[in-house]
Formats: sequence, structure tokens, C-alpha cells
Amino acid sequence: GNSGSTLNSGGMHHTGSKNSSQSSSLDYGIRFSLVNNTEGYDGKIIGRSVDLFHLKNWGNKNFGNKDGEIIHSRYGTSKVEYLRGKKKLDLHDEHYLSKDGGYAKWYKDIWKVYGSGMARKRHKKSWLTDKKNAKVLIKYMWGTKSQFYSRNNYLVVEPIFYFYMEGKYYGLTATEIGLFDYLIESKNGEGLGKYKSMKSIRRHQGGRSHSAIPAADYLQIDKWGIEKPTALQKRRGYRYSNGEIINKMGISIFRFLKPDTPTSKPATI
Repeated sequence: GNSGSTLNSGGMHHTGSKNSSQSSSLDYGIRFSLVNNTEGYDGKIIGRSVDLFHLKNWGNKNFGNKDGEIIHSRYGTSKVEYLRGKKKLDLHDEHYLSKDGGYAKWYKDIWKVYGSGMARKRHKKSWLTDKKNAKVLIKYMWGTKSQFYSRNNYLVVEPIFYFYMEGKYYGLTATEIGLFDYLIESKNGEGLGKYKSMKSIRRHQGGRSHSAIPAADYLQIDKWGIEKPTALQKRRGYRYSNGEIINKMGISIFRFLKPDTPTSKPATI
């Protein structure tokens, strides 16, 4: 059936200032990936992932990073790739924007994917079936219209958390937060190189990074090695371990139908 993932709470947050842990809805983003679901290619990314984002301070150059750059995943890796063992966390502080050779595009209307309150589901479906938005995604994901609307492919949605930590500005998905803190807490920062922090993201953010952020998205079925959360893990205020975030949280998937058919809205899975 079409029972499936829903966006359960606002997932895109921003830590207000370099020394603040206050959240703000002014900076937000989503990582989109088009994933093949046919036998033999199940879980394979089509084209590339893309971040659509809106940052209040973009261009201000006062993030605390050189040239206002954001520390991010070098290749915009999807949770699907992390879970299939195809990619490891590889942070980078250059070329975030597509015009600079990166995979991110500033897109003011991105907030409407989530909306707020009871209208969230309607906002989400409306945004995702808007031809203008679909055209932007197709272009920057290096896909085609037929691939985007194919019943064999799924659109993966992952909210991004933008925050300051130790004078640097980060943009990471929930999965990447879990991976980062696992490396800090269990591997002494192995593999993080110059991005190794003094403390974990969890300790810097007072636990928000391991509660509201990963709870923004989750699946209702097991898919691509990603497990659906338990009833307890869906409860508001639940504090997730790094492993729970990595294996379960921070992702929604959608199967699209042709936009010119009567049933033109995406069926959630």
C-alpha cells in the first residue's frame, strides 16, 4: 500500500550565532537523491545528490569559515550510500555551491517542502509535484524527466542541520551527524582530519542533534538496509544513539507518478 514515511517535525534547523545554541528556522536545507529500485540496481543513485538550501547569512562572509564556506559532505552522500557501504563520511569546506563545482543550490522556497503544523503534508506534496521545483531538481541532480517520474525510481529526502561548532559552520544530514559523533566518541576522531572537534556535536548542541533533528524523517518500512524505528523511537523527545540515527532516522522516500495523470501526487512509502 501507500502507507509510509511522513515528515513528523520541523527538521531543518540552524544554530543562531557562533556562540549560541538557539535554533532558528531561517537557515534550512534538504538533500535530494534519486534512487533506482529495479532488480540488480536497487539502491543505486541516479546522477548525483543535490542540496537545496536557504541561509539567512549567505554571502555575509561572517560564518567563521574561510570565504563563508560550509563544512559539508564532499560528494553530498545519501544515507542509502552510507548504509550500503559505498561511501564513508568525507568532509570538505570548499565548492558547496553548484556554480563553484559543488552540488548545492540556494533555493528560497525550499521551506515549503516541510511547511508547518497540520498543513505540512499538504505543503510537502504540493511542493514536490510542482513542475517548477521538479525541473530544478532534475537539472541539478543530472537526471532526466523520465527518470524523475519513473515508477522504478524513488526520491530520497533528507533534512540538513546547519550549525556552528567551535567557530566553524557545518551543514550535515542527520546520518552524517551520527557518523561524525561515532567517529569522535568511539574512534577518537579517526578519519575526520582537520574537522575533528574537541567535543561531539551532541555535546555542543545540548542533545538536539540526537532528538528533534533525526526525528524529522523516518520510514514505515525497511528499505535498502535502513530500518523503520520502533514505537518508542518515534516518541517526541526520544534521544537517539549514533547507531539508531545512522541505521534508522532522517530519511523519507517518495515514488512519483506522471504529473499529467489524475493521480499526480507522490505516493509516500
